[in-house]
Amino acid sequence: MRHDLALALVTLGCVVIVLSTLGAAVVRGDVFVRLHFLTPVTSLGVPIVAAGLAIESGQPWVVAEVLLITLLLAVSGPVLESATARVAAQRRGLIESEQPE
Repeated sequence: MRHDLALALVTLGCVVIVLSTLGAAVVRGDVFVRLHFLTPVTSLGVPIVAAGLAIESGQPWVVAEVLLITLLLAVSGPVLESATARVAAQRRGLIESEQPE
């Protein structure tokens, strides 16, 4: 039963990641629209996959490692998306570049 639950979670997480990636690749729009399609990867897809991997393994050190990687991705993903959007907005002249004096 545990293996089936883990397999279902990993499969569901991979489906979320693949659909999100395909959406970002297929959608016709600028970088800001495409960034919205990548948000489910870090907020939904990866945590679901990590839960499945943790359930499947059951070993404390493996679970800790998977959860640490998930935490790092959950923290860094939104920061990288915001930085990408900010650079794109600066290049288009939508916001001013902050140059240190």
